[in-house]
Amino acid sequence: MSSKKKISIFFFIFILLNIPIYYLMLTGPSSMRLPLIICIMWSPGISAILTKLICDHNLRNLGWGWGKWRYQILSYFLPVLLCLMVYSVVWISGLGDLSISQFEKIGNKKFFSPTGGVSLVPILLMSMSLGFLKAFTTAFGEEIGWRGFLVKEFSNVTSYTNASWIIGLVWAVWHIPGILFVGYNAGTSPYFAIPCFTVMIVMKTSFTMK
Repeated sequence: MSSKKKISIFFFIFILLNIPIYYLMLTGPSSMRLPLIICIMWSPGISAILTKLICDHNLRNLGWGWGKWRYQILSYFLPVLLCLMVYSVVWISGLGDLSISQFEKIGNKKFFSPTGGVSLVPILLMSMSLGFLKAFTTAFGEEIGWRGFLVKEFSNVTSYTNASWIIGLVWAVWHIPGILFVGYNAGTSPYFAIPCFTVMIVMKTSFTMK
């Protein structure tokens, strides 16, 4: 089956999955939010898996090979270093609202105890271990769909530049309801969050295809 037909089937399944999930997310009780977020984050992966089974009758070439160890190590530690660089500027300059004490308070509530008492370093270590595993289990569904299945199929029908823009923009637009209505912006103004998120996602897709 051609890549164009596979892409069409993917998006057909993807839309069918997302309509009821978004409806329940926007109208249902807050107690349903977490399981619905997990479902919606896995919807690209489920769409890719179903499309592969329908079209190819296998799950090969979904882009989930391990790769070289040095890239795995770099991908684990580089985001931490970049975040520390950015937050250090914010903490030192006072330009942002998130201080070290506030960060520690959030980390204590998330990983240890609401009463606090744990310092910055243990919180960072927990974020890099338990926090990483938690994020991995949910984000993995997105990676299978957007950067595993779609990158390969779009590369068969269009150029590198076009594929980067198409996948990146669709991926970003898919997040807009979450940014506007579900709090997927950490309290940031949507006018700031949406452009920043869009640039980040398009660049993320570009580097994947590179």
